Amino acid sequence: SAVINFAVPFPSYFQDMLTGQKQASQADPLVFNDIDCVDETHCVLVGEGFANDGSKEPGARIYTTTDGEHFHLMHMENSTGTESFMTVQAISKSEHWVGGTAELGSPTSPAFLLHSTDGGASYANENNGIVGQAITDLEFISSTHGYATALNFKQICAVLEYNA
Repeated sequence: SAVINFAVPFPSYFQDMLTGQKQASQADPLVFNDIDCVDETHCVLVGEGFANDGSKEPGARIYTTTDGEHFHLMHMENSTGTESFMTVQAISKSEHWVGGTAELGSPTSPAFLLHSTDGGASYANENNGIVGQAITDLEFISSTHGYATALNFKQICAVLEYNA
């Protein structure tokens, strides 16, 4: 699997990500949209690359780290190259949720509400059949109950609730 080894200390890179700067040494243009950590070493990072932006491998990606420095590619959605992961929330060292969409602006594309309980080794899309919505932010109050903001294909915002 691919590894992102940041050349600068992690907190500095995160600050660059927040201000919109890209990693200069990265050959394939990716946009990192969100990161969440449960401690100094266990974090989940989500992002995407699109063919029309020059990505050689378009699609949405999930990376994790267990040492706070080396991020490993754990999952990629790239059946069409339009997939987007926009948000992540880490519940524990082994459990996290990822939100996004298969295609921004599409009324028929499924939303992504990916759930991993094994540190990213596997994912289940627990979107309950939601289509036409891009999940833009997540907040879970427990591993089975959470809220999300979403943007639909008409650019109208919604608040969604997940309760397993």
